[in-house]
Amino acid sequence: MENQIKIRYCKLSELLKIISLTADAYNISYKSGTITNKPCENLRKIEKDIKGGTKILVAEKDGNLIGAVRFNPENLNILKLNRLAVLSEHRNKGIGGLLINSVLKIAKEQNFKILVIEVMEEKGLIPFYKKFGFKIKDRKKHQNHHDVFMEKSVQ
Repeated sequence: MENQIKIRYCKLSELLKIISLTADAYNISYKSGTITNKPCENLRKIEKDIKGGTKILVAEKDGNLIGAVRFNPENLNILKLNRLAVLSEHRNKGIGGLLINSVLKIAKEQNFKILVIEVMEEKGLIPFYKKFGFKIKDRKKHQNHHDVFMEKSVQ
């Protein structure tokens, strides 16, 4: 793990960078032959999400944003991870794990019981989340992919 990575809350002035970073990260297949999905969002949507309770953590290296994760409460017990994104040139260096562990720490501090995430099975990310203790709870088939719902107990 790189020791010059800083995890912190996103500043409102960085929202356009978050949109760009997420779009770039999601535009790259995680595994050869998998589908890509391009999130359609704009500044108005992300500001609305923040007003609705979404928080954003960023991973910063040398003054540049290289990763981000969003999270929001589903209810008093459940915190949901959204849009974990790490730029391709910074993957496999532990940055995604730093972001997940930071959200997990926040979840513990705020007395949430469960951390949940929804992933596209075809992206090949289920083993990544299993490394952090997430377990599959449900699957839902769509026309061209499967959504997998995973959760982890917060203790």
